[in-house]
Amino acid sequence: MALAKHKTTLTIGDGGLNNSNHIGDYIILYGVSLDSTAKPAYSQKKYAFYWGVSETSAPTVSGAEVVKITIGTSDSANTIANKTNSAIGVHFINSSFTDNVVTVENTYVGNVSDSESGTASNITVANTVSGTGSFISNLKYPENNAMYFIEGDKLAILSEVDSSGNQNTTARKSLKAIQENLVEGLMIQYYAEPNSVTAITDNLDIDNALELSVVDYVKKCLYMDKAGKTADPNVMQASMAMATKHERNFKEAIQRYGVRKKDKTGGSRVVKVPNLV
Repeated sequence: MALAKHKTTLTIGDGGLNNSNHIGDYIILYGVSLDSTAKPAYSQKKYAFYWGVSETSAPTVSGAEVVKITIGTSDSANTIANKTNSAIGVHFINSSFTDNVVTVENTYVGNVSDSESGTASNITVANTVSGTGSFISNLKYPENNAMYFIEGDKLAILSEVDSSGNQNTTARKSLKAIQENLVEGLMIQYYAEPNSVTAITDNLDIDNALELSVVDYVKKCLYMDKAGKTADPNVMQASMAMATKHERNFKEAIQRYGVRKKDKTGGSRVVKVPNLV
């Protein structure tokens, strides 16, 4: 499913005598807040926008940031829509108006609560597009209920948990394709096979810790070639000794730094978190 931004339209109705139908009333909109220092970085934020003249007091709305839209007692519906658009646009980047209709689109994608009419009886609030994208994964313990398998060059991720975070109950279908629709995306950590070396000028696609081991492997091969080509038994013996030494260095490095490599073979594997003890 593609991620979407929540969209709302506000239709400003008749304000009545001195705009008494609007003054003091409020609506509730839900935006998506971004805090790059927090985890998760995206979260829902509640706003209460109210209309009033200079002396109008702010309403008390639980859990909301209250924003005033200052209007005049003789403002038309179109003028109020213009002022409403300006005030909302500070908090919702994609805000626009045509005549007496204000269209508000959230700045970021994400599933938020529907906009509400609050106390506004002459302003029609319509949720035209529902935002999609979760802020928090439904896999609280991926090491317990997430798996993967490799088929050719494709990585398939399975889970025992559905999109609501509940355990799949059908035994035959307890493992299904992962149902994650995250705003921040799904991070997958893996070890890939290095690119093949086809020319002497190619760079080795290996971990830095294994670079010296490649040097040992090449030296082992060179010394073995030298031992095979020489007619001097002393040179042969010395060359074989050096080849054995570099082969031992190579194998020790592979055992020490190469144990994290994962073969690209088929079959299911449990996704495990690293042991940080």
